[in-house]
Amino acid sequence: MNDAGKQLWGYYKGGARPVWLPIQVDANGKVVVNMSAIKLGDLGDVRVPAPADQNFLYWDDTAGEWTYRPLVDADIPAGIARDAEVVAAVADEATARVADVDAEEAARIAADSDHADLTTGVHGAGANKLLNSGDGQLFVRIDATRIYLTYPRVSDGPRTATINSVTGDTITLTGNHAYRFWNSEMDGNSYLKIANTSKSPVEYAWVKAKPANNQLQVTAAADISGWANGETISTAEDGATSEWIELDLSPTIPDGATAIFVTLVTLDTGTMAVWLGSYMKKDHAAILTKSALAQVSGLALKVYPFVEITTDRHVLVRDRASGTDTMQTTIDALAYVK
Repeated sequence: MNDAGKQLWGYYKGGARPVWLPIQVDANGKVVVNMSAIKLGDLGDVRVPAPADQNFLYWDDTAGEWTYRPLVDADIPAGIARDAEVVAAVADEATARVADVDAEEAARIAADSDHADLTTGVHGAGANKLLNSGDGQLFVRIDATRIYLTYPRVSDGPRTATINSVTGDTITLTGNHAYRFWNSEMDGNSYLKIANTSKSPVEYAWVKAKPANNQLQVTAAADISGWANGETISTAEDGATSEWIELDLSPTIPDGATAIFVTLVTLDTGTMAVWLGSYMKKDHAAILTKSALAQVSGLALKVYPFVEITTDRHVLVRDRASGTDTMQTTIDALAYVK
């Protein structure tokens, strides 16, 4: 017996390699045999000297012992799918789903004509349309389209810049002030009216792009052919002191539309005051103005207004900033009413 742990040792020689096993009496008087020194291969009817990954143990009736080998396809019951079968099944399911989606889209498109002749009620007219045939209005969803963005941030209007030169349809400014009028995310989605307030009477043009930080590109070179160095351009839609800016939405909104559904987001980084924010309205005759009012400095606020537009698809916007280059306005068109 071992003095330290009241432990006896027994010699086991029945396996492939003899080994001494510790035998100990626990606190309850039970005899405990520590079998941890015995390996699976030590047992008389088991032969597993060096199994590899993905091997499994099986009984070899001819040898009369337990042994091991790799798993092969024949070992898998017929009802259990193989890897290749699973991949094929997934591919078939994906193909079927695509076919279902195509069929659903075709049905939605066909629904446009199915509902067009109905004379009462509100009717579904495809995935992107809702038809109110009582008054003939059609609500049409479009992919979110950025029609206005002031970033880098801007000041309150009207915003101005000075012309350095004019070449073709491009105005070069005396400084990097193109951001006061245009952001490249608006390209192809809208036009913004500018006024040459140095002319008498005032002359106008429509900005469509910003080739460089000090350049603006307009829709018609003829509109600016007489503009020259030192003259002032402004965002004032009336060519004077108006803080409102006029947008032409014809690149995005089709002829006949009467209103748009938008996300209007405002953010001002200056000191908060009453009525700071971003505004939209149809024209100066419009009584109702839609707005997103800045509440906390540096915190964006988003609203989802319906805004009426003019018959030529124009709308007015305004940035009411707290200070110099503190205001960011983002307007995305989501749908229109026709």
